[in-house]
Amino acid sequence: MKGSVVATILFADLMNSTEMAKNLTLQEYDGMLVDFQSTMFEVVSDHLNEYGYAGDGIDSEWSVVGDEVRLFLYSGMVRFDVRNALLIATKMKIAWLIAYPSTFGWCWPIFTRQPLTPLMTLPQLRPTPIRDTRRPSSRIF
Repeated sequence: MKGSVVATILFADLMNSTEMAKNLTLQEYDGMLVDFQSTMFEVVSDHLNEYGYAGDGIDSEWSVVGDEVRLFLYSGMVRFDVRNALLIATKMKIAWLIAYPSTFGWCWPIFTRQPLTPLMTLPQLRPTPIRDTRRPSSRIF
C-alpha cells in the first residue's frame, strides 16, 4: 500500500476474555482461543474471497491474533468497504454465537433429546411478498 488511502477499519476482540481467562483452565482457555481464531479466519477469508477482495495489501489486509481481529478495507469504493465491514462483523458475531454460545451467558440446548420449550410464542405472521426491483450487479454499491 503506497500513498494515502481511505480505509474502512474493523477491530473486534473476544468480549470478556480476561474474565474468561480467570475462570477457565489454561487448556480450556487455549482451546477457546483456537476455536475463536479458526472461526474468525474462516468467516473473514470466506467473505473477502466471495466479495472479490484480492488481499495481500492490494485492497485489504487483515489478521487474527490472540483474541483480536483486525481488518482494513481500501478497495477505493468506500460504501462497498463499509458495507462489507458491517457484514463481516455480523457474520463474526453469529459464527461465534453458534460456536460458543456459553460465552454470551446462556447455552443453546442443541444436543438434547428433550423438546425445546419456547419462552414465548410469536403470533403467526403471513409473509408479505416483496417485489425486488434491483438490477443484478456483480458488486453491490
